[in-house]
Amino acid sequence: MVRSFWPSRPVRHWHRLIGPTLLSAVLATPALAQSAPIQSLADSPLPAAELDALLPIAPTGPDDPDVPRSLDTPEQSALPTPLSPAAVSPIAPPATQMAAFNASINLLDQPALPQLGDSQDFLPDEARTRLVLRLGDRRVYVYRGDEAVASYPVAIGRSGWETPKGSYEVIQMTKDPAWRHPWEGYVIPPGPDNPLGSRWIGFWTDGKNFIGFHGTPNESLIGQAVSHGCVRMRNQDIQALYAQVEMGTPVVVE
Repeated sequence: MVRSFWPSRPVRHWHRLIGPTLLSAVLATPALAQSAPIQSLADSPLPAAELDALLPIAPTGPDDPDVPRSLDTPEQSALPTPLSPAAVSPIAPPATQMAAFNASINLLDQPALPQLGDSQDFLPDEARTRLVLRLGDRRVYVYRGDEAVASYPVAIGRSGWETPKGSYEVIQMTKDPAWRHPWEGYVIPPGPDNPLGSRWIGFWTDGKNFIGFHGTPNESLIGQAVSHGCVRMRNQDIQALYAQVEMGTPVVVE
């Protein structure tokens, strides 16, 4: 039936390339039926939307004598293979693509970062400063790591007012402090006669009373147990110690 209806060899070739629907429409047009053979799909009277939906599928059969050998396989075909409308999606704008990419990353799957905590826990031992007060030696030692880098003579608490042993840390630092008498309440301002000298480094408290390192105008008493629990030092020594510590510096009394 087909060979008797379309005896022309070129017509059979176009039938395979563009399909029966488009070919029927072309042949049904009187003006085109009497004109020269169609050279391209652009010569078709059909709208562009219908042409897009009727793009030909390249023949792949090697047994067809009308198909050139270069079209034997899909990889070698010079004709495009159309996609169904459902398979074609519009190109998303960059912002949409970035949002989709971010949504595909699940941050909950990432390992949790550890808490930093106290910076001193991450410093090497040689960078850490600590004070060790040895009551039996009547000296305070400045350590960096395991090395004692400085030591100073001190006066400590007398009997009944002993300097408390234990592990503490620096909680107060004051230059040129004023001193209030603990029983009479009067205040001595900063100066050469101030019982606290030129510096105060507090490390112990019961919420009301405080104990710490401080200077003294009576440097001749250094090396003795004469205070009410505080640690007295020569003014030049307390100034040197003050420059080597900070809030939180560990203090060990033993």
